[in-house]
Amino acid sequence: EPKRILIGSFLLTGIGCGILLLFTEATSVLLLMAALGVLGFGLGGTGTIFMKVVLSGLTPQEAGAGTGTYGLFRDLAAPFGVAVFVPLFTNQITSRIAAGTAEPAAAVASIHSLAAAEILCVALGIVAVACLPKRK
Repeated sequence: EPKRILIGSFLLTGIGCGILLLFTEATSVLLLMAALGVLGFGLGGTGTIFMKVVLSGLTPQEAGAGTGTYGLFRDLAAPFGVAVFVPLFTNQITSRIAAGTAEPAAAVASIHSLAAAEILCVALGIVAVACLPKRK
């Protein structure tokens, strides 16, 4: 069932974000690779399943419009996320450095803040998916 795959993918995404919370100033690059790898598998697992869920509720005549609409929102959401989270990340670092925090500590604190925000978004996504009707 697509709901199970989506919830599993969201859980992997949340685990990847949770690993980011383990970061310190002395963290190995291997931990970064592990966190981003798990995060990537989680996000990758949602892509095709979301498309299946979108198309499962449409008639064959509406499938083209549904695919196009899904693609439009997917293509708009990716740059929107970057446009929101990158300035948030850099502004947090800048303000922490201006307040007297060392640069590495400011970067780690910003990573922790963004990971916590991502975990919240993942939790909301899991709740939303749990509310979806059953589809096969």
